[in-house]
Amino acid sequence: MTEQPRTLDLDDWPLPDNYLAAVGRIALLWERLQQLLSLANANLAGFNSLGDARVDTVFTRGSFAQRLALLEDLCQTLLPQHPGLADYHTVVEELRGAETQRNEYLQGAMAPNPADGTVEMAVTTGDAHSSRPVSLAELQQVAVGIDAAQHALYKLVMAMSKPSSTWHSD
Repeated sequence: MTEQPRTLDLDDWPLPDNYLAAVGRIALLWERLQQLLSLANANLAGFNSLGDARVDTVFTRGSFAQRLALLEDLCQTLLPQHPGLADYHTVVEELRGAETQRNEYLQGAMAPNPADGTVEMAVTTGDAHSSRPVSLAELQQVAVGIDAAQHALYKLVMAMSKPSSTWHSD
């Protein structure tokens, strides 16, 4: 019979707790960014109520790359009427960079090195497989980068003048 979870000692498993907290922070910030991207696309598409069930049905489907492509297309289409969207290319690149960083660390296999206790991540380059150390500072930078991309997206979409929209910063 297996032990009940409340009696298990999960401290520092499968990684040191401070690494787990950093990875969890990245995952949470990433989910928030994906939600904001969906809402931004719905807002740019002209939905006056983001509580409309169609928003969730239409704009939360697909991969992050598909949602990002939609953002880019919507911004390009709306740019003539909304010059505040002029910086959308920079924001899209920042979002792509955040995605690359997130993927590297959340899809990489991290494990403690039993020899020295450092945390390492599997790295594949072509046919070669190796590992490299991962620092907490790296993980914190990824979290900060995702947060910065989220703020850039928010600023881009909220700079757009759209008086009939119910989406605002309250």
